[in-house]
Amino acid sequence: MGTFEGFRRNVHSQNGEDGVLMELIDRLGLPSPGICVEVGASDGTLSNVLRLIEKGWRGVLIEHAEINVAALRALAQRFSAGQVKVLRRMVGYGERDGLDAVMGLTDVPREFDLLSIDIDGYDFQVWRAFTRYQPKIVIVEINSGIPLGIRQVHGEGRQGASFTSMLELGAAKGYRLACHTGNMVFVRADLLGRLGLTDEEVAQPEILFNYAGPELRGE
Repeated sequence: MGTFEGFRRNVHSQNGEDGVLMELIDRLGLPSPGICVEVGASDGTLSNVLRLIEKGWRGVLIEHAEINVAALRALAQRFSAGQVKVLRRMVGYGERDGLDAVMGLTDVPREFDLLSIDIDGYDFQVWRAFTRYQPKIVIVEINSGIPLGIRQVHGEGRQGASFTSMLELGAAKGYRLACHTGNMVFVRADLLGRLGLTDEEVAQPEILFNYAGPELRGE
């Protein structure tokens, strides 16, 4: 069991990310409230950042589908003016539609606290092209049904990126794996020492691969 496995709890998340994030934020000593960004926010029903927004964090919610954007704007009305910014954008990985360009429409600082990418497809490519910002925590969706050791990215009939490919991308971008919930939860490498990971988890992050995990409790 990984260091953060026992902290998995759902409030608005799907695979225990709410509990993992609260523990990560505490161990990292991040200022709270902080700033979070969610790409592929859908209608807000399932969210890796809504729990934080409820605790006073500023949030940027990015979504393309008009019906979902309407739901997100209604959700934003629950919070104080300016706390939640909703952007209707189709995020790609080119110069004009990449996340760097979309984030340029906001006042989010370069080293913000948390990025969640969950777009059911080109998550790998979107994160790979995101180079102008260095969030402290990154949660990114993968296809956890792909066995460990297989390298795969989304496209040409292949669905989603594999654990191994995303792990290698994270390392190339200066991030280290803290937890795998079905999504992969990365922390910027310069902050890794604050987490209390075991020597084995640091040296062999593949041991954190965990598709099923325990049955989760809500809060």
